[in-house]
Amino acid sequence: MSKEKIAVIDVGSSKITAMIAGSGIGKEAVVLSCADKPYSGFYGNEFYDDIEFEDALLSALSEAKGKFKIKKITIGVPNAFFKFSRRRFKINFDRQKKIKPKDVEVLLKTGEKDIEVAGYKLISAYPITFGVNGKRVFDPIGFHSDELGGYISYAFLNLSFMDGVKRVLSDKYEIKFVPTGLKEGEYFLGEQLKAAPAVIADVGYINSSFSLLYGGGVVADESVDAGGGFISAALMEKYGLTLELAEELKRKINLGLSEDAKSSYKLQTETGLLEFSVGEVNRVAKSVIDEAVGALDEFIEKNSQKFQGEIKLYLTGGGISRIRGAKSHVATRTGLDTEILVPQIPEYDKPERASLISLLAGEKCL
Repeated sequence: MSKEKIAVIDVGSSKITAMIAGSGIGKEAVVLSCADKPYSGFYGNEFYDDIEFEDALLSALSEAKGKFKIKKITIGVPNAFFKFSRRRFKINFDRQKKIKPKDVEVLLKTGEKDIEVAGYKLISAYPITFGVNGKRVFDPIGFHSDELGGYISYAFLNLSFMDGVKRVLSDKYEIKFVPTGLKEGEYFLGEQLKAAPAVIADVGYINSSFSLLYGGGVVADESVDAGGGFISAALMEKYGLTLELAEELKRKINLGLSEDAKSSYKLQTETGLLEFSVGEVNRVAKSVIDEAVGALDEFIEKNSQKFQGEIKLYLTGGGISRIRGAKSHVATRTGLDTEILVPQIPEYDKPERASLISLLAGEKCL
């Protein structure tokens, strides 16, 4: 196995996950360790407790790292802490010439000079498409032209988020920040993003990130404070349950069951058997899910006019993806063909691991 180890950290809305991996024979990925640390999460673009976040970040990395030596860490960041600025730019050459990578770099730098977002720092530029000789292309290298244009997505990271990470990590490691939604699209969809736009809806515990992807970048993005944790909260309030029992009840939900049926969900507790009407529980769950799906539907409607043809929807994250019948409910509400993204990696083949495995793949370890 290669001595070089890869470290990635996924910042979720209820836990921080760190993973260390290496390359084995044939350069296949070998996951060496993984550690999850729960924390209270964030609302909007602020953590409920900054110190708790930093402690969870350091604790997850320390546990996963063990005695492995690492130099670089890739941090997957949800949309709540990013702002994307989409711009079109064009540069002209003094003659017809063969476009080279350095010309693309000049184009990206040209755009950077004109953009600034208060409270955020520009960290990356992701070309969505290029324009060469009046045609749209995804890779301009090798074309001959006297000009080069581009539709570029500039990613700005929240300074408070960045400072918090650097306070506990930057004096020891080289840190790279990446948009989680984009990495999920690159890993699961790859070249498909050059054929048709796609929406990645990463629905987490208390926050959801929506990313409209096309070509090589983020065409539109949104972050909403909604997710599976709000279902648990609603069940706690409705039935006076503890969080543990509410989570157990949530895991039993099947939205495909008829709400008129006389069946019930059953929970065995220390004090006896508890029964809950399937119809009533499902209505509670749907009302909460529909807050996230309603925001998702508005996001898609607002951006669908940017493209001809249908946008495909991909659902991931641990908020609702594992609730039976959730995919069909989302598809019905949005009117879009919907799939759930699940990594095909043993032990990590769950939708809530999609972001983590995508980050690992982005480091050329898969």
